[in-house]
Amino acid sequence: MPSERGLALQAELQQLKAAHGHLRVRKAPAGTPDAPFPITVDAVVPAPRGTRIDVEQLALRLTLGPDVLRAPPPAAAVAVAARGEPPLPEALAEEIKRRLHATWAAAAGAVPGSAGGQQQQQRQQEAAPRGFGLSAVLEAASRQYSQLVGALPQFLEAYEGVDAAGATQQQQQQQQQQQQQQQQQQQQQQQEEQGLQGRHAFSLMLRPTDPAWGAQRGAIHVKGEWGPPGAAPSHPPLHQAPAESLPGGAAAGSAAGRAGAWRLWIEPTVSVPAALAARLEAGLWREAAAAAANGGGGGAPLRVALRWLEGYAGSAAAEAAAAAAAPAAAGGARLHGGGGSGVDEAAWEVLGDEARGRSEAAGTSSFEGSSGSYEGSSSGEEGSGGSGDEGSGRSGSGREDGAPGTEGGRGAEAGGTGATRAVSPAAAAAAAAQHAGGRAWGVALEGLQLDQIDALEILDAHLQISCGRCGAPATASMSPAGTPGAPRAWEWRGACGKCAAPARALLRPRVVHESNNEVAALKAEGCTPLDLLPSLFGAQVCIWTCGWGSLRAALGYVGPPLPHVCSR
Repeated sequence: MPSERGLALQAELQQLKAAHGHLRVRKAPAGTPDAPFPITVDAVVPAPRGTRIDVEQLALRLTLGPDVLRAPPPAAAVAVAARGEPPLPEALAEEIKRRLHATWAAAAGAVPGSAGGQQQQQRQQEAAPRGFGLSAVLEAASRQYSQLVGALPQFLEAYEGVDAAGATQQQQQQQQQQQQQQQQQQQQQQQEEQGLQGRHAFSLMLRPTDPAWGAQRGAIHVKGEWGPPGAAPSHPPLHQAPAESLPGGAAAGSAAGRAGAWRLWIEPTVSVPAALAARLEAGLWREAAAAAANGGGGGAPLRVALRWLEGYAGSAAAEAAAAAAAPAAAGGARLHGGGGSGVDEAAWEVLGDEARGRSEAAGTSSFEGSSGSYEGSSSGEEGSGGSGDEGSGRSGSGREDGAPGTEGGRGAEAGGTGATRAVSPAAAAAAAAQHAGGRAWGVALEGLQLDQIDALEILDAHLQISCGRCGAPATASMSPAGTPGAPRAWEWRGACGKCAAPARALLRPRVVHESNNEVAALKAEGCTPLDLLPSLFGAQVCIWTCGWGSLRAALGYVGPPLPHVCSR
């Protein structure tokens, strides 16, 4: 049988539930010690209208112990807990808890510590019978809502101060948390979809080591995925590769034994605009294809492509900037006589098979052969007597529209300017592998301008080449002094310092004048030219004024035009 105090407690709890529909009362299950205690009362107190404090509600919990039936009850008979929405600082929650507990103790007539003797309790109960003080706690929380939430002034700024948009710091944090949760849910959903489709994706921030990239540029956001043929591709395939090439055992194991393709792309950012991202993507695809053509299996093409991006992103960015500025400088980059070939084309442009076929039909298929004379007249240079020289330089399978230059592709002065473009080792290796029997190139000064110079001829050539097998860079120096008998074609022979593959290069100089901007014809076997390094040129001056004059100058770096004053 419940005691009189127990029946009174039941009646008060029923009144609270009737007055507060959101109130919830729970008691301990039967059979536990002190059942039905502890009894918990959960209530939500919403913020009053017009409040300036950004706390939507207070959640209160009252925990009643068996001592609550005593009259008067001890202070420890009821425990109060409070939390806010959004969550409150711990110190503020403790202060609210302390104030509400004091309100309950005053309403219930609780005494500190344990209860006194039975006689004293009986006298107090007879003198002033009281309720349990539960409703007083809820009323105080609703009536003193703003005072409770603002009990500690040091926390008011987070709940009252607003930004230009009218949001408090708590609202900003809450919005950020919601955005993070949404992003996490989207990522999980994408991962689940990719798992169902058999696709595996990765994302990385790659910072190039190429000095030309510059410290002011940020990292490159590279994304990639591998998927089987049946998966819907989000980007064009980069390289066909088996699932065993996937990085990580878990990812590869789920798709083991299946064929698929890598797809790699670059997300445009502030430091990598869309145009540059597209150019870098093209380089990634080219390098992966070159690595696959050289026999790279599994994940080798992917590694080669990423290494190219790490080491040559700066050069690609410089090429993109030069390509964007080329239309503005096109007017001053052409020959005065108009007799040059391709001065405004991209450097190291590969000629088609049709041009090579015309060269072979004209009897100039052999690089070492000669059917003209460099010492002939200008008409011999351009006419049939010079067909061997022009055929080798203009009708080979490749052309280098370049001059001695530094990185970034700008050539030297001394009456002329030039432009070169670096070729990556992997791309050079692929080109050499496709043309194992040797490949011809034309070296030309782009945007040539000769001021008071009648003729220009290379005397000492220095080339940067790459191995046709492994792509390792090297330097080849050629001059008449280094070739026995000083034949018309200067020869260089060497071996790769990395893989010991033999390489050979032949250079046939040509006389550069007002109507010809091609410096030399070059044939490479076992290697591919990358760049023309600073070399020695000889200039013929004053031939029409005083009949005498010769000048030798080392041209190659960007600077002021090289002056020469005739001594006559």
